[in-house]
Amino acid sequence: MAKRAKWMRNGKATVHESITEFLLRDIAKGQGLEIKNQKIFHDDRSDKWYIADFYIPSLSLVIEIDGGSHNKESQVKYDNIRTNFLESIGNKVVRVPNEDVETLGYRDKLIGIITERFIELAKQDSQKLPNPKPKMSYYDRYELKALKVKPITTEEIREAESRYFANGGKVRVIG
Repeated sequence: MAKRAKWMRNGKATVHESITEFLLRDIAKGQGLEIKNQKIFHDDRSDKWYIADFYIPSLSLVIEIDGGSHNKESQVKYDNIRTNFLESIGNKVVRVPNEDVETLGYRDKLIGIITERFIELAKQDSQKLPNPKPKMSYYDRYELKALKVKPITTEEIREAESRYFANGGKVRVIG
């Protein structure tokens, strides 16, 4: 399995996976995120090995690029088993069809996926915390000073992202 993953990492990726890797690395560079491509996971219960297209460890996020073969019934069953396993060990799995990779807004979609995961983790962390002003060690790693979680719309996320990238990828503290 390790040889197969290494073989896939060393230039045997599809065009869609290559585009995704390039964009993810570009996005991650400014965020201090580590991206692992062709990450191997082992299911001890069934003694099966799975290879995820892309994995962001600090976010427990798996991004899978689905080509045409993922529409076959046998592949759909396998994908569901793999997704269930990956989610059972705490990962969020996002499946992206090849058609989405080919769109002009694909980079924005990836930013949205990562942003959404940050928000999910923030909500999980805030629900676990006992006092109203706790030290949020998860966010200290990303040098965030305070976080107020409220439901936000897709438009608000896109507006915040555009302001962020217009500012050269720097967070401006207000107030």
